[in-house]
Amino acid sequence: MKEAFGENPTRLQILLTLAVASVCAAFVLASQGGFNWQLVIVSVLAFDIGAGIISNSAVSTRTYWASLPKWSVAAFAAVHIAEIPVIFWLIGDSEISRALACALLAKISVFLIGQAECRATRLEQPGNDDYGIG
Repeated sequence: MKEAFGENPTRLQILLTLAVASVCAAFVLASQGGFNWQLVIVSVLAFDIGAGIISNSAVSTRTYWASLPKWSVAAFAAVHIAEIPVIFWLIGDSEISRALACALLAKISVFLIGQAECRATRLEQPGNDDYGIG
């Protein structure tokens, strides 16, 4: 759970993250005509995307990820970028798939900006000899 909320998330962070994620998943489910396994998978991805946009902007999540090695940040971005073609493969080219792709890019961008800011702040602290490596 630390990957989703960080070390010490606030109650508001948890509630907003879960609420936005649930609305995103429900919107995907309600927007498609019918119900199938592809839609279930895309709804789970929509939940993850919605949760990530909110959670990745929170200080507790940003600082937790900034404490991890840089390769984990790259892996996070790579895995989430790989979700874009999966979404299009599962439900085709539609307004929903395009909206999810844009939201996913926003999630990744918020994450990467947060990491850059946290790591730069950590390097500026007196006595820190990390040099951004690790």
